[in-house]
Amino acid sequence: MKKIFIIAILSCVILLFFGCQQQQNDKTKNEKMQNRLDSNEFPDYLVGTWQPIPENKNRWIFTFEPDGTISKFRHFIGMEIAAGESSIVETGPTGAKAVYNMGPCTAEYNKQIRELTVTVIMEGYMYEFPNGSMEGNMNDYLIGNVSKDGSTWEANWVNHTQIYGSETTEPKEMLKTLTFKKIEEPTP
Repeated sequence: MKKIFIIAILSCVILLFFGCQQQQNDKTKNEKMQNRLDSNEFPDYLVGTWQPIPENKNRWIFTFEPDGTISKFRHFIGMEIAAGESSIVETGPTGAKAVYNMGPCTAEYNKQIRELTVTVIMEGYMYEFPNGSMEGNMNDYLIGNVSKDGSTWEANWVNHTQIYGSETTEPKEMLKTLTFKKIEEPTP
C-alpha cells in the first residue's frame, strides 16, 4: 500500500513539473511568433500571385495571402498542389506514375532588408516507370530581395534533392537565380 501511495505522489509531482514546463514553453513560443509577426508584417504589395519571368522558363507560381501564408502554388515540376497534401500523377502513355507527398510551404518577409524567403518541402516522391522506380525527397528555398517599387522579386533558388538508394547519400544541390513578377492581384 505504501508503494502505491509513493508511486502516486511521485507521478503527480512529475506530471505537475512537466506540465508546467510545457505550458511555459508554449507561452514563450507564442510570444516569439507574435514578435516575429509584429516586426516583419507581410506587406500588401506582395499579396497576390507571382511567377518567374519569362513565364516559359520556369514553372513556379506562388499565391501569397495578406497574412503571408501561401494559399496555393505550382511546383517547378509542373503540378499544382497545396502544402501538406499528396498527389498522384499519371504521366505519358507508358503507364508511368508519380506520387508526391508535400510538407510545409512557408513564406517569411524581412522588411528591414526587403528579403522574401519561401521554403517548399516535399517530404517524399516516388516515380514508377515500366522498368523500375525512384524515390526521394526534395527541399526548395527561394531567397531574395523585393525591388523598391515592389514589382519584382529576385530570388536565389536552392534545390536539395535526395534520391534514396543512390550511390551518394549527400543531397544534390542546384542553385539558380529567378526573377518573379506579380501576375495577379488579390480579389477583394
